[in-house]
Amino acid sequence: MFLCHTQEKRALILEYLIPIAIIVFVGFPHGAVDGVLILLAAGRSWRRAVALFAGYLFVGLVTAGIWVLEPVIGLLLLIALSVYHFGRLDTVSTLELPLRRFRGLALGALPVVVISQTHQTEVEYLFQIITNRDVGFLVGALEVMTMAWAALIVWLATVRKVFSWGQLFEISAVSCVLLVLPPLWGFAFYFCAIHSFRHVRNVKNSILTVRKNDWIVVSGLTILSALLVLVGLTWFNNGSLYKGLVQSTFIVLASLTMPHMVLIDGFRILEKLDRGRIYSDN
Repeated sequence: MFLCHTQEKRALILEYLIPIAIIVFVGFPHGAVDGVLILLAAGRSWRRAVALFAGYLFVGLVTAGIWVLEPVIGLLLLIALSVYHFGRLDTVSTLELPLRRFRGLALGALPVVVISQTHQTEVEYLFQIITNRDVGFLVGALEVMTMAWAALIVWLATVRKVFSWGQLFEISAVSCVLLVLPPLWGFAFYFCAIHSFRHVRNVKNSILTVRKNDWIVVSGLTILSALLVLVGLTWFNNGSLYKGLVQSTFIVLASLTMPHMVLIDGFRILEKLDRGRIYSDN
């Protein structure tokens, strides 16, 4: 009996705790860089900095409110926005190629489609944990999305031929990794090893130098994000530590993703920093 209990506990740690820890402490810091970008955008104006941080916080709180009131809609928004956000970053190095929006949609949807369709039972269970709701509509929507995505990939690769051999290899390799890994591990791999890495590289190209104070800001915001996950554990009573941890992590992730997207994809702060348009009063 004790041996079975120990094995079950180890399995839960391996399946839930470790990938969640990787997402929080390796993936979240790439979003925490937003604090550095906001300070750069504000220049020497503390009023501007406070206003930008307040706007960032407001968008995050609205997102959290949507999730609390209608968690299925919150999850649907997270998936849709992630596809757009992933795709924009995945195509930033190939701006000279045509059909960027379609290429971005195809590349950004890859982790969502592959993980959800190759691990359907596990993903549906995770969705139920995250939302505490029936997710049949969302599962069905992802199946329809998968068919459209497959057609888009074929069209872009064979008819329009806008993917290089390197990109086709990357699509295949990433798909194989996501096929093999369990869902949370697959998301952690894509979010941390691919998306976060590319984002940090893109940020470094835009701000050129990273100061000591910048690392303090990133570390502080990462710790704050981790604390929010722990606070969520006390707020969302999901029956077990592991389920509560998954739910809390993804709600915090959603609440950080929306303002992060507004800053990166809406305000396009990296492009403006890269062109030197925000340094005028530094």
